[in-house]
Amino acid sequence: MTTIVPASELLLETDLLRASPVQARSNKRVSALLDAAAAIIHRRGYEELTTAAVANEAGASIGTVYRYFEDRVAVLKALATRNFERTAVAFSAALENS
Repeated sequence: MTTIVPASELLLETDLLRASPVQARSNKRVSALLDAAAAIIHRRGYEELTTAAVANEAGASIGTVYRYFEDRVAVLKALATRNFERTAVAFSAALENS
């Protein structure tokens, strides 16, 4: 049996997602959207982040973005949540290994 690793466990506990990804393919899609948002912010800054830019960067339709996120602010909050979770996991691992 394949274990599905969600884009973010913490994100699934919030109301930031309009639809929760259940299948592996949906989970990859949410991860790709968040990765696209991060790339846009890195290159152009968060002021330039739009749902259309996220869709374009991820190779998805704008409908896909809106299926999971209400607007660009929800994308930003979801990205921040995922980044917080990844940082917390890395800190915990570093503390355990020290």
